[in-house]
Amino acid sequence: MTQHLVLTRTGGRVASPDSDPDATFATIQRILTHEWDPLGISGGPSQGEYDWDASTLCQMMEDGVPPAELEAYLARREAEMGVGVATRRSRHDVVASLVGMRGG
Repeated sequence: MTQHLVLTRTGGRVASPDSDPDATFATIQRILTHEWDPLGISGGPSQGEYDWDASTLCQMMEDGVPPAELEAYLARREAEMGVGVATRRSRHDVVASLVGMRGG
């Protein structure tokens, strides 16, 4: 039986036998902080501002959602945060980085 990566809203993870969930989560956090970063925090120490988003994106990627849905999620989160710093092009680049993690 295959064990799947499970994420909670607090970022808790259950290990997948196929990958290191902590490394995946950390990579997504890095991508969000350094490539997306609508809050402009990449120049300073992170206080977990994007942990919720990293958890959500981990789950979405585990579920195999298409890139367009990942990009729509990022756009929706920008709107919820009340920021519009990221452009459609930068969201597209972030999604390309995320999709590259899963090899597709």
